Parts: sequence; structure tokens; C-alpha cells
Amino acid sequence: MAAWTLMAVSFLLSMIYLWWLLWRRLAIKRRVGQCSTPECADPATLPSVSVIIYAHNDAENLRRSLPYILNQNYPDFEVIVVNDGMVADDSNVVAEFRREYANVYETFVPDDTRNVSRRKLALMVGIKAAKNEVILTTNANSHPTSDYWLMAMCRNFSPGTDVVIGQAVYNHRSDTGSGHRLRSFDSVCTRALYTVWAICCKPYRGTCDNLAYRRDTFFANKGFSKSMNLHYGDDDIFVSEIATGENTAVELSRESFISTTYEDPARALREQKYRYDFTSRYIRTHAFAAERAMAAIYWLNFVAIVLLTLVAAINITALFAPSFVAAISTSLLAALHPETMATLAGHFTRGTFGINDVLLTAAPLLLLLLHSLPGIIVYRSVARILRMPRLFFTVPLFTLIRPILNLRYHLRGHRFRQQNFTWQRLK
Repeated sequence: MAAWTLMAVSFLLSMIYLWWLLWRRLAIKRRVGQCSTPECADPATLPSVSVIIYAHNDAENLRRSLPYILNQNYPDFEVIVVNDGMVADDSNVVAEFRREYANVYETFVPDDTRNVSRRKLALMVGIKAAKNEVILTTNANSHPTSDYWLMAMCRNFSPGTDVVIGQAVYNHRSDTGSGHRLRSFDSVCTRALYTVWAICCKPYRGTCDNLAYRRDTFFANKGFSKSMNLHYGDDDIFVSEIATGENTAVELSRESFISTTYEDPARALREQKYRYDFTSRYIRTHAFAAERAMAAIYWLNFVAIVLLTLVAAINITALFAPSFVAAISTSLLAALHPETMATLAGHFTRGTFGINDVLLTAAPLLLLLLHSLPGIIVYRSVARILRMPRLFFTVPLFTLIRPILNLRYHLRGHRFRQQNFTWQRLK
């Protein structure tokens, strides 16, 4: 009875988790199918765009990324580089490009600014300097992967659409350090979660490397005023404030992707995890609770399969070595009720192999396949769409590890909690 109960519980948990995976995959696949080739967009319907690039000691990154942005196939756009701290090298690079491109500009954030989010202040300075209808934010270490990036993102601004959530993938090929596969797995899961919820009309986050919204919407929300006491939140707290199911679009065409390069990917992604863990407490969404619930279901299912495997192993041993198991069971079960011990001992010494034994022996393997294969298939499909490595055998292991990793970041994040507030300046 215990074995059959474990099988039923494991199967039920597998079905719940499978539904969760299929829901995410179908939502993303459906949206990808709706994102046609951006070259088909009518130039007459495209809004004017101001691209805001945040830069701080990013001379080499600007020299690498500006050509990708300035050579976009788009009828009306400007590029504003916001120099955080008036760094001379950054200004020199922008000046070089100004000789060739008339639509690139530069503005500054004074280096002695205190007790304020410098990133948010930089964006606000850039947005106030912008003259166009749509704002598209990115960073100096990011660049488009296509000449149709602007067209892919901004074709979504039909009447009633105020926010467009794009995709940015970090350059995983430059991440060769220890744990790089786990980092790419975590990146895919995180992006898939907020992308799916946005597709399902419950947006709560975007990415600061590829996020677009109307300039009027920014000012109607009074900018970042509600979170100016925090260093971060310009792509999650702010998005949760202005984005709704009716005014938000998600762009997933391949031309719309941004590639981001970090000097130290492990450190950058670790800091990003701490940052988003902190700002998540200011966001109203069911996404985090749903993800934790599914992680718990995955773990419970794993435990049920392990227990069922142990029961099957005992059953097989009992069939082929009944005297040995009878002796061991007598010593191990001496503390149990005598009737229970007698029943188990009788089962161990019966020496027959029936249909129940076949099912009990095969069940752990079948349930393990049902537990693992759908996750692998769905992950590989989503990773392909999000342009990340398509892992295979490590997916079930990483799925078990990730909730523990998230909990570790959450607990350790309490040590750095004060650093997220603007009264403590970031280095």
C-alpha cells in the first residue's frame, strides 16, 4: 500500500509540474509565432525613438557597441550616451562618433552627486534630453545582434501600447569559469519566468539592457520617484508600476535580441541575483510564489521517487535473498509493532515474483523519466528561443539545485541589504 501510494503521489506531482512546463513553453512559442520578420514593418507607422545608453568607465564598450546601434535600419532615431561621472575616455569615444554621425549626443551626471541612485538619475537626465516619442534603454556593454533591432522593438508601439519588453542574453561564450553551465541555466529560467508572465498579461519586470516605453508614460508616472531611495529597480520596480496586461508587448523575434558582455560574468551575475532578490520585495506579483511552489513540487516528487526506489530495491533483494533480508528486517524492525514486523517478514520470505513486483520494480524508472525528460525537452526548446546553451543531462540536477541557490542568495542578501539604499553610495 505504501508503494502504491508513493507511485500515485509521484505521478500526480509529475502531472502538475508537467502542466507548469507546458504552460511556459506554449506561451513563449505562441508569442514567437506572433513576432514576424521586422523588415515587414511599415516605416510610416514606426515612432521616433531615443536610445539611452548608460555608460560609466565604458570607453572600450562604447567603441564596440555604438556602431551596432548607430547603423540601425530605422527611419528616425537618436542616440544619447549618458556619461556617469563625466569620464573623459567615454567622452572622447562619443566625440569620435559625432564626427561621422549627426544623431549621437552625450550628456553627463556630475561625479559628486550624493544620496541618489546614479543609474536612475542618469536615465532621467537622458530621458529629459530626449526629443523623441519612445525611449529605449540599454547599456554600454550591450549591443544589438541585428540591424533591425530598433524596428523589431518599436513596431509594437501601436495605439494603447506603452511598454515593450525585449530580450538580452549575456555572452555565455566568454563565461568559461567554474559553474558557467549553472549560470546559463539560471539565466534562462529567470528570463523565461518574467517573459511568460508578461506574455500572459501580468508583467512585472524587463531587462535594463533592452526595455522600451513611451516618454509620456515615464513622466506620467513621475519617473522613478517612487523608488529613488533605492539604487536599483529601473527595470523591475518601474516596470511593475507602469506595465499592465493591456499596455505591454513582448518582443521575441531573433532580430530584437541584445547581447551583453561582462568582464567577469560570475561576479556580474552574482551581483544581479542579489539586486533582483532585494527589489523583488517591492513588486506585487504571484510569479515568485508560483515558482517556489513548483520548486517544492519538484523536490517532493524527487523524494517520492527516491523512497519508491528504496522500496523496490528492498523488494528485489527480498525476492532473491529472502533469508538475508528476513534477518536484517527482524533486527531493523524490532522497535515496530509485532504485527507490522510479521507482515513484512512474511513478504520478504515468500520467494515469488508477481505482477505487483514487476510494477514496483519498473515504477521508479518510469517515474524518473516522467520527472526528468519533460523538463529537459522544455528547457532545450526555451533555451533555443532565448539563444542560450541547450543543456541536457544537467537540467534535472540544476532544477534541484536552483531553489537552494536562490535561498542562499536570499539569506546572504540580508548582509548587504543596506547597500541597496541610496544613503550608502555604491563604489
